[in-house]
Amino acid sequence: MSEEKPVPTEAQLYFEGLEYCVFKDHPKYNQQFQTFNSRYDTTPHAFCKPRTIDDIKDIVLYAKSKSIKVVCKSGGHSCTGFSVEMDAIVIDMRDMKHVYDVDTVNKTVKVQCGALVEDLYDKTTIHGLAVPGGSCPTVGIGGLVTGGGANYLSPKFGYMCDNVLEMTVVLSDGSVVVCTEKEGEHSDLFWAMRGGGHTGLGVLVDVTFRLYEIEKVYFWTTTTIPSGLWTDAFVPAMLSVIEYSKTMDQATYFNFESRKRFVPTNKLNDSHNGNQSPLPTISIIFLYNGDYNIGRQQFKTFYDRLVGDLKHYNGTIDTSKITTNIDPIPIRFIDLIKNGPRPTPKRIYSRCRMIHSLTVEQIQSIQPLIYSALPTFDIDKDGASLFTLNMYYQGGKMTKKATDYNAFPFRDTPWSISLTGTYTNKDNDQLFGQWSKNAKQVFDKITDNVYPNYPEPDLLDWGKSLYSTNLKRLSQVKSKYDQINLFKSKQTLDQTTTTTTIHLDSGYSSRVTDRLGSNITSFFILFIHNQIRRTFFLCSPLTHQQHHHHQSTSKVIIKNHPTSTTKFIHPPTQPTKESKRDREKEKERQLDCICSYTNYYFYFFYLFIKFTLID
Repeated sequence: MSEEKPVPTEAQLYFEGLEYCVFKDHPKYNQQFQTFNSRYDTTPHAFCKPRTIDDIKDIVLYAKSKSIKVVCKSGGHSCTGFSVEMDAIVIDMRDMKHVYDVDTVNKTVKVQCGALVEDLYDKTTIHGLAVPGGSCPTVGIGGLVTGGGANYLSPKFGYMCDNVLEMTVVLSDGSVVVCTEKEGEHSDLFWAMRGGGHTGLGVLVDVTFRLYEIEKVYFWTTTTIPSGLWTDAFVPAMLSVIEYSKTMDQATYFNFESRKRFVPTNKLNDSHNGNQSPLPTISIIFLYNGDYNIGRQQFKTFYDRLVGDLKHYNGTIDTSKITTNIDPIPIRFIDLIKNGPRPTPKRIYSRCRMIHSLTVEQIQSIQPLIYSALPTFDIDKDGASLFTLNMYYQGGKMTKKATDYNAFPFRDTPWSISLTGTYTNKDNDQLFGQWSKNAKQVFDKITDNVYPNYPEPDLLDWGKSLYSTNLKRLSQVKSKYDQINLFKSKQTLDQTTTTTTIHLDSGYSSRVTDRLGSNITSFFILFIHNQIRRTFFLCSPLTHQQHHHHQSTSKVIIKNHPTSTTKFIHPPTQPTKESKRDREKEKERQLDCICSYTNYYFYFFYLFIKFTLID
């Protein structure tokens, strides 16, 4: 607990030399930066930019005295805008960006969480040292490390959150704690903040990282598959990268990227119709975290396999049109970071999932989301729209830790796959929003594992999707360190969370379990829910045997090629003819099912209304 300190007033925060808090009546309130996703434009209670740890304590104590929720922001890259909440105090850490002197003997560095990735690397790489982080130079350290953090170095050295030695955190009572993995030094909070810090545990002030020696230069190259080959090459190229990664040197990093830009009609060639631009292209980024010459050999092996896989999958693909550089100019790590994407504010919809692998069917379901995403889109009203798919390699050492090593749970998923739609015209919100819903439907059929640094606002059970089996332990830490639930946004935990918030597309959120009156009621709701699911299955027109047969015969069958995982999809066989007696029994069973389902549905709907919509 902190020593007794008087709670500051709004006037003190505002006028007495502490002009880092901008409240709603301030003339500069509307000039405050929110996030790079300009689709979110909210009205917080105040924007506060602390410069010292005492400033943070004052802000927290003020918020606590007024029962105002608090959210934190470092770089402003939140794709869902969760770092700027309605009627909350936003603690904007961008003025606390100091990177302390690098300890070259112990290979460590301490950095304030308002620093950007490029600030950190500017200080460490001059000593030939670095820690895995992000590939975008303007991402803030605070948000990055508390949700994972991965880039070119991660396959060899792990996630950023796996390389934390110490954290300083301001808690909801204004106290300051330094946490490490050592028993008695808030090791439970240390466990939770590394990968689960977005759940609302405290204000991260600074972090001490373990550093690694890095290469002076790297082998880094891009392979480009042009738009003319995209339709036929998309599926086999993605499969080839995934399959190669299963046996490759774990110092290798991949990013499979496909982009589709819509171009105004007055800028299109005559060969293109309507508002469709040329087909997307594919870029495969390859980096080897080791000796340049070994990297060159590794890449040559991959490239030869890629070309072979494309030819085998479809003999009509003209692989001579694929471009690459087998002898690229060696590049420094700091230059890779500096040359990374520097986003400007745009309207954004995004989806991101953690995956183990993909089948032909799954890739085919993703492909239309890039090319024919918006077939009726009037691009002449928005010339900056872009659809991007990225599949980042997150294997190697990142998958070597136990699921509960820290709060980041996804240790058996060596890839993350994201879809992003960006545009500028507000009038197109509904159209892009529908595209986002379509993308969610496709991704939901693949997995519900969501990368914590790329959350999605409309997840049915976001706690499970983001934190999996670590959710219960995270809830216990939240209950211990933020008993008043001061740090609160749309996807932070409450003290009693077991089923997490449902966020609807309209922005409405309802807490299901948190408003239930007792554990008995919670159990009963789960029982009703399971009965509905069971009734759905029993009421299926397929019998159990037919259902099993349908699933087994719809699988992708691997044949005829040692380097390709998929080729033929066998359709299900037709079910056998039923007798008249069987049909009568089936009608009777379906009638019983409908009655049961109706009863369950209306009772569940009654409980939902009672406990979630009625205060």
